[in-house]
Amino acid sequence: MAAAVTVTVTPLLSGVAHFLIGLSSWLMVSVLYVQLPRFSYSEYDDSHSGSNNIYATINLYIQASNALGILTGIGMASQYVTGLSLSLSGLGRWVSCKRIITLSVPLLGVVASIVLATNDVFTTQKKNGSSTILYALAFAAGVVGSASMSTIFAHALDAGKARPHVMRADVRAVLTSAGAGACGLVAQIFAYAQGMSRPDDVPLRISSKDIFVPVAAIQSAALLAFVLVPTTAAVENEYFEPVPAEEEDGDDNDDVNVEEEEEEE
Repeated sequence: MAAAVTVTVTPLLSGVAHFLIGLSSWLMVSVLYVQLPRFSYSEYDDSHSGSNNIYATINLYIQASNALGILTGIGMASQYVTGLSLSLSGLGRWVSCKRIITLSVPLLGVVASIVLATNDVFTTQKKNGSSTILYALAFAAGVVGSASMSTIFAHALDAGKARPHVMRADVRAVLTSAGAGACGLVAQIFAYAQGMSRPDDVPLRISSKDIFVPVAAIQSAALLAFVLVPTTAAVENEYFEPVPAEEEDGDDNDDVNVEEEEEEE
């Protein structure tokens, strides 16, 4: 029988994991917005009316995605309020509705970022004035961002409850929030590396397609962090040592009363 593999989760690893989870939330949306000025102006007249339409269209898709983010929040809340769970054959409680929702969001982020890194949708946008794939990916990026607001902090709190001796829940939540807040900064660093500030007739050092390669790497690392960081739901299954149940206060009091009666006799 194969020996079980044990992974020691240190406070440093936990901190990095939660920061990456937070960073994966709005990173795609931030990088998308940074790319817009470069590819939206060149094919239009001096009034830039077409570019304004691109901004409005992409922003519309991103804002519309908030509807799914709200539904995600309702789905997550129902798990805490009702304790509903979905059991699949052979997996049991490990695959709860809450865990399915939590892992689906970063998985969507990985898929969308890989498509952006492997398909030059920005060139299509330049040539045709529109790109259905780009609009669909903008919608997906918005879903990842808005839905993450309902999943990443709940994940941090559950992880803190499962392993408080490694890192408290509030510290995990702060690090997750720091990652989410760093999305815009990381997007601007990428833009500087690309040479976005240079004139439009000067080629970029890194294309708008290739800049999504590190974005895809970050999204993949965040998905791995979601899977590896133990949560309350994971502690209850066979892959982790179960938390011993505490004895009820009533039973302890009864034992004390019996001992006192024996001493009096």
